[in-house]
Amino acid sequence: MTLAVLAVSMNAETLADFSQQIGTFTNYGTTTTASVKIHNNKDSKPGIKLANSYFAEGKLTANYASVACDGGFKAGDVVKVAGAFNNDDDTKISKVDFFKKNGEEVSVIFTTQQFINGRTSADEPVEETFTLTEDMDTLYFGRNGNTGTIITTLKVVRGEESPETPVEKPKSDALAEYNGIIFNGGVLAGTFTAGGSCLMDEPVKIHENKDEVKGMKFASSYKKDGALTENYVSVTCEGGFLQGDIVKIAGCYNNADEKETRIVVFALDDEKNIMVLHETELMINGRTSADEPAVEQFELDGDYETLYLGRQGATGTFVTTFIVDRPDEEFETWPGDVNEDKKTDISDIVAIINQIAGTSTYAGADVNYDNKVDISDIVAVINIIAAGK
Repeated sequence: MTLAVLAVSMNAETLADFSQQIGTFTNYGTTTTASVKIHNNKDSKPGIKLANSYFAEGKLTANYASVACDGGFKAGDVVKVAGAFNNDDDTKISKVDFFKKNGEEVSVIFTTQQFINGRTSADEPVEETFTLTEDMDTLYFGRNGNTGTIITTLKVVRGEESPETPVEKPKSDALAEYNGIIFNGGVLAGTFTAGGSCLMDEPVKIHENKDEVKGMKFASSYKKDGALTENYVSVTCEGGFLQGDIVKIAGCYNNADEKETRIVVFALDDEKNIMVLHETELMINGRTSADEPAVEQFELDGDYETLYLGRQGATGTFVTTFIVDRPDEEFETWPGDVNEDKKTDISDIVAIINQIAGTSTYAGADVNYDNKVDISDIVAVINIIAAGK
C-alpha cells in the first residue's frame, strides 16, 4: 500500500483545468464563459471568451480573466493553453498574454502564437506550453489582438516537464537592449518604461506585411503644441549612460498610407526641457517594404541618467531594435564595419559572404540585429555604404 501511494504521488498533479473545472477561474469586464465553433465552423467548444483587449491607451482595462488554485502556483509549474477565434477576416490577430498584476502595473510573462480561425480551419486549436519562473498566487490573462478570442484549453500542471524546452533569451552585454526581432525570445537589458499611449512588446508585421515581430509601439506624438506629453518610453541602466556610448535604433510602421514617421531620442534637463539627441530617418512601411528596418547609429555627446524615445510623425510607429553599447576606450565603431578595419566598404560584404559560407566568423556580421547572418545583412551594409555613413 505504501508503494502504491508513492507511485501516485510522483505523477503530475493538475492544479487547474478549465475543462474539468479544477481551480478557480474568474472573468472580469467583458470576459465571459462562452463557446466557439471550430473545424471549419462545424463543432462547438466551450471556452473563456476574451471579447476586448486587457490593455488600452497604455492602461490596464477590466477586460481580462484569472486562474488560481489552493496554495498558489510555484516556479516550475507548466501552463498549457490553446484556443481559437471565429471571424470572416483571416488576417485578424488573435493572441493571449499571460501576465502578473500589481495594482494597475502589468508584467507580461508569455504571449501565445496566433490562434486558429475556427471558421476556416479543419484543425484542432494548437496547444502551447510554458513554464512559470516564479511563485504566484494568481495568474492573469487577456486578449492581445483585434478580434474576439476564446481559450478552449487552459491547464496548470505540477510535476510534469514541458514537452518543449523553454527558449532561453540570449544574454546581452549591452547597457540597454531591446530586440524584438525574435517574437518570443528577444534580448532585453536595462529598464524600459512605457508612458502614456506607448506600449511594450506589441506585434507589427514587416517584409511586405508578412513576418510578425515585437516592438515598442508609439501611438501618439511625444510633443503637443511644443510641450512634452506622456507618450514616450524611458530607458535606464545601472550607472547611467556616458558620453561616447553608442546607440543603435531601428523600427517601422504599418499603415496603408505612406505616412512620414520618425523616432526622436532625447534627454530632459532639470526643468524638463527637451534636448534632442538624434532624429531617425523615415521609418520603413512594413506593409509595403520587403526590407529589414534600417539600423541607425549615433554617439552620445554627454552623460545621461535616462534616455527617452518619442514619436514624431503621423502614424503609429514601432521601435524593433534599441541598443546602447559602451565601446572599449581604444576601440571606435562604424556602422556595418564587420571586419573591424574602421571603415565600411565592400570588404565587409565579402566578410559576411565568407561567414555565410562557413569559412570565417565575425562578431559584427549580424548587421541588422535579427539574430542570424544572411543576405539581409549584406543589404544592410549596402544601404549604409549608399547613405555614406
